Amino acid sequence: MTDLWNSMRNEQLGTNGWHEPVEREELKRYESGATRTDIEERWSLLPMDALRAAARVMARGAKTHGDRNWERGIPIEEVCDHAMNHIAKYLEGDRSEEHLAHALCNMAMAVHFHLKEEKDDK
Repeated sequence: MTDLWNSMRNEQLGTNGWHEPVEREELKRYESGATRTDIEERWSLLPMDALRAAARVMARGAKTHGDRNWERGIPIEEVCDHAMNHIAKYLEGDRSEEHLAHALCNMAMAVHFHLKEEKDDK
């Protein structure tokens, strides 16, 4: 029985004990022999300091409005207006708060609402 089990296991996993991937063009192959499915998103290209600043803004907002309050729905025009207001304040030289991080948060909300609207329209 052990020989049958080992035979079946080797057939499923390959002789080295690792799953042999099906050759597909979307697999990325590393020098080590490991493979990984390629993804569209390249998270490592995003500026982490900007994302951290946005996370601080969201944390402060959550203290005032509650966690994830914005997900209840705000008109996209409203979040765009707030984003533009923060950009204008920054361009005017106002450094009293993290205006660009606030704008980033508002634009992220706008993108979220836009994508949700597109998905709902399908």
